[in-house]
Amino acid sequence: MIHLGKITWENYSICAVGLKLNEKQQTFLGNNELSLVQAYVSSANDEYPWMPFAIYSDDTVIGFTMIFYKPENNELSKESCYVICRFMIADEYQGKGYGREALMKIIEKIKSFPSGEAPAVYLSFKHENIVAKNLFLSIGFAETGEDDEEGCALAKLIL
Repeated sequence: MIHLGKITWENYSICAVGLKLNEKQQTFLGNNELSLVQAYVSSANDEYPWMPFAIYSDDTVIGFTMIFYKPENNELSKESCYVICRFMIADEYQGKGYGREALMKIIEKIKSFPSGEAPAVYLSFKHENIVAKNLFLSIGFAETGEDDEEGCALAKLIL
């Protein structure tokens, strides 16, 4: 069963450096260790800190995600929103349906409004990452037709 877990001393190393993508996918995602550092700095400095989670299948860490909340009148939307800024399933666990189930758990977490209510979720993906694009669109995300500051396709899900 897929579930999200807090980052702890027990899973930190696995999330930071132990989860690997295949060589072709390495350019698709940011570095998990850097993401955890960003979350730490955010927790000490931001009103709405970034929220990192280990993605588990039963007791095994199989992936990593990070979300954050943006209050109204931000660069994405006039309304408040959540952003899935990191989402990855390690190479050895791909192709088994874990990505879809994990994404649904992330959306479920967002719908609990941990930092405040919001009508939408945004994420972005590299244009050439067709597998991720197909997964996101199949769950209900729609491309906005815009790119983020890194040139990645921006997609939105209405909650």
